[in-house]
Amino acid sequence: MARIAGRSVRGSSHVKDGRPCQDAVLFWPESGSFADDDICILVIADGHGSARSPNSDIGASFATEIGLKWLKDFSASFPDCSTPALIRNARDHLAHGIVRDWSERVLAREAGQPHPDGDGPAPGTAPSVHDVLQKYGSTLIGILVAPKYILYMQLGDGDVMTYSPGGEVIRPIPDDDSLMANETTSLCSRAAWSEFRVAVTSRSTDLPVLILASTDGYSNSFTSRSEFEKLCPDYFAMVASNEWETIVNNLEAWLVQTSEEGSGDDISLGMIFLPGPPLKSIGNRPDEKGCDNQCC
Repeated sequence: MARIAGRSVRGSSHVKDGRPCQDAVLFWPESGSFADDDICILVIADGHGSARSPNSDIGASFATEIGLKWLKDFSASFPDCSTPALIRNARDHLAHGIVRDWSERVLAREAGQPHPDGDGPAPGTAPSVHDVLQKYGSTLIGILVAPKYILYMQLGDGDVMTYSPGGEVIRPIPDDDSLMANETTSLCSRAAWSEFRVAVTSRSTDLPVLILASTDGYSNSFTSRSEFEKLCPDYFAMVASNEWETIVNNLEAWLVQTSEEGSGDDISLGMIFLPGPPLKSIGNRPDEKGCDNQCC
């Protein structure tokens, strides 16, 4: 049986400052298990949390809800296409739809908010559409596992990794070299649809065993990219030992501790397990004390 799970936790710095969690994660099916010939969807969003994005917790929540809806629709509309056709439709149809619906939902919410002065803005002082959208700015990662393919899409920072049948950690989505320091592309960016990065793999030839997706608060809690990537065999070691429920039951506490000992940021993590050939892992358990990475 294939499995899916996800958690978002409030970062330790957010707890200290009284800020809400500005991450969001949704997955489907909600039961957490699905048949090999069924679909599953994972969506993760990271609100910017800057002074210019005070409502980004709401923007991230909108992003996951809308992303989940559109990925469900995409799976029904494109059940069996070639890889080039899937990528083209994801860029031309899926990305456009997500950005449009997210923008419309933000603007509708903002239009219903009372103005602090009661009478609305003076003529010529109304904020631009971009300024309004920026108040809700958020990244988005979406993963659709369909019977014949896996679609990955990403706007902004965060990490997507797979653990392959050969025991190799793979990043299916290419890095975005334009992401510098704390700058990131976003749903509030102008022409945001064009900044989605998309990848498709065939389930018949490129089946991963484990897929991990997370916001950057997780990877920023590690000393290096290579240390962070050790999470893949670490988590797989537990899954291979039939400890999926242990992961689900302890994931929130592990992520809270990682934030406290690492970045201090909100952290969201989603994982999908797709049964495949048995592998032997030499990784540490994520809850094993004394490990040299900050996953515990």
